[in-house]
Amino acid sequence: NEAIDDGLVRANRASGLLKSILPPKKRRHLKDPDPFNREERDLFLEHAESVCSPSESMLLKVMVHSGMRLGEALAMRRENFDPEKQTYHVMESFKRGRFGRTKSGKSRFVDLPGFLVDDMLDHLRDLKLESLKRGRGGGIDLLFPDPDERGLLPFSQRKVQGLMKKV
Repeated sequence: NEAIDDGLVRANRASGLLKSILPPKKRRHLKDPDPFNREERDLFLEHAESVCSPSESMLLKVMVHSGMRLGEALAMRRENFDPEKQTYHVMESFKRGRFGRTKSGKSRFVDLPGFLVDDMLDHLRDLKLESLKRGRGGGIDLLFPDPDERGLLPFSQRKVQGLMKKV
């Protein structure tokens, strides 16, 4: 499908292949979601702080406490963060190296707990200092820029998924 989007091929020859391999949805054994309990969540975040960069750790913390999808958290921008109202306006997602619409195609507001807003403000201060050190001025756009991409793109989903497995 990516090759179709990029104009490299006209059709996906594997389209519909899974329908012939998998049983009908009614007969599949789907696993129920198994979210972290509080102890597991706290242990996960504590360990993330010890093995991740501060920016990576903050990204994981935002995802855990806001409930945002990975692509939505990666696409977070300074202009959509309102510390006074303790909200973030989710307007886009980042996937496969591109910014695009959210899964539902609609924007929404996400309430943020006070402690997370405080941590995000500290994170913004650190981003600004880093930007000034690198001679880029103090303007901040992306909240989770990938240093490997010179700050122009956020971390990739694959990189964050690997990070989560590591933690």
